[in-house]
Amino acid sequence: MKPGPLAGMRLGDLGADVIKIETKNGDPARGFMKMFGAMSGLKGNNYYFEHNNRNKRSQYLI
Repeated sequence: MKPGPLAGMRLGDLGADVIKIETKNGDPARGFMKMFGAMSGLKGNNYYFEHNNRNKRSQYLI
């Protein structure tokens, strides 16, 4: 896990209002399941992204 997403996840777990700021293209971690799925034949949810970004609101930069 990465320190930044982990810290935000823990703060959100404790009740903080966490806002995840992303660029127009979004967080690169959103595509991890596509990359790993293509290599291993897996399909489904992106659990890495969903786990590290739980309890966060997302806001895109304009």
